[in-house]
Amino acid sequence: MEQNNKFILGVEELNEIADKIDLGYVILIAGNPGTGKTIGASKILYENMTKLGIKTIYVSFVETKSEYYKNLKRLGLDMEELEKKGLFTYLEEITFLNKDLIPDILNQILNTVERTGAKIIVIDSISPLLQVTENIISLREILHNFFYRLSKIKGITTILIQEVPYGNENIGFGVEEFLVDAVIFLKTVQIKGRSIRIMEIKKARGSDVSLVSIPFIIRKDKGISVLYPKNVKEKRSNKLINVVVGNSSFTISLGSQNLIIANPKIDIQALASLIIVGAVTGTPNLSENIRRKTIIRMMSYTAEEFSSQIKNCLLNAGIDKNKVDELLKSYIIDGIDANKYSLTEYFDHVNEIEEMEKPAFVLNIGLDALIQLLADNEIYPRLELDAMIRRINNNITTLYLMNGNIKDYYSIPLGEEYDNVWYFYPYKENRLIIKPFRLKMKIFASEKYTINLSSIKCLSRII
Repeated sequence: MEQNNKFILGVEELNEIADKIDLGYVILIAGNPGTGKTIGASKILYENMTKLGIKTIYVSFVETKSEYYKNLKRLGLDMEELEKKGLFTYLEEITFLNKDLIPDILNQILNTVERTGAKIIVIDSISPLLQVTENIISLREILHNFFYRLSKIKGITTILIQEVPYGNENIGFGVEEFLVDAVIFLKTVQIKGRSIRIMEIKKARGSDVSLVSIPFIIRKDKGISVLYPKNVKEKRSNKLINVVVGNSSFTISLGSQNLIIANPKIDIQALASLIIVGAVTGTPNLSENIRRKTIIRMMSYTAEEFSSQIKNCLLNAGIDKNKVDELLKSYIIDGIDANKYSLTEYFDHVNEIEEMEKPAFVLNIGLDALIQLLADNEIYPRLELDAMIRRINNNITTLYLMNGNIKDYYSIPLGEEYDNVWYFYPYKENRLIIKPFRLKMKIFASEKYTINLSSIKCLSRII
């Protein structure tokens, strides 16, 4: 199973970055305490062992073997099982105290390499080694004469982990990053009172790195989950969906990304119900083909209440009860509690459920709440744009609903990226007006549409 000279970083989204990194590189993973350095390095070993059959060694100066195995197994990385298969060796060096022991430790590592035939080694961390060296010249000698030559002469990838104190982005003595082939820096930033982990690819010799700052999270089932835009080609459909709302209708294109801004007086969940029913009744073949799901995502509201509201509206629209029950089975109501998510956790959840379900439609209800509670001006636009591109590529028609005034459009991140923008606002005598505000795809004329709410009986109120 082992393939000569092959190496993977262990996270699917990062393998594009590592496509020119072969065995024999020296990689430095540096960062603040608790940012995921040990997990990231272990994930690299795990994927290379399980997918390529490469033997590895983990040298630790910071934790015992039992602690390491226990912590990694919680994240879905069973290193003990790989040890039993002869793929993994753990060297516990936590008793290391002074510089006189350095030669013995380095010889032990070298002997273990020779004995096991390992091709990847992790040193966690090199900070104790560096702290006991007498000066920068000794430091350079250790890094160059042992780790660098070990990698280049024997073709062994060496991954060095180094602690960086909080508030400091300078790595060690300042020479380490000049002696390695790749530098990955892990740090945390605060967004809306929540900690966000960021991975910076500061250097990757031989690879073109255009995006150096990558958000990621640590997940129990996979260790590291990176939110990195994949290279995708946008797909556009020429099929149209007619949405009937009250006594009026409007048209959207399959796969399009649409923003609806509803005046604050409008109940956004009630409006969402009308749009769902309007798509089913306005385009009958939609209700005939429900093999792909519809995800209804909201920042509040319970799934039971919203499902009951949709069912009531579908029945009032004259749709057969059996057909209604069948339709409701195709709806996934994804309630989001913003107090339990950080920005990166939110998008990781969104990407996972959409990749798993491959829905035909997504309704994101409460875009204003998402922006207010979780978003910033730098990371959020990148993650949201990535989500949009994924949906276009998978031909997922998306409606983003929010409460606000038309002037709020100019402060919405990525406003120019939506294919169509509409503004819904109340009018006298229980009426709603739909005003096309921005029509990128030029599907229909820009005149206003008036909806008579008196004809809608399924909702207690909408304005």
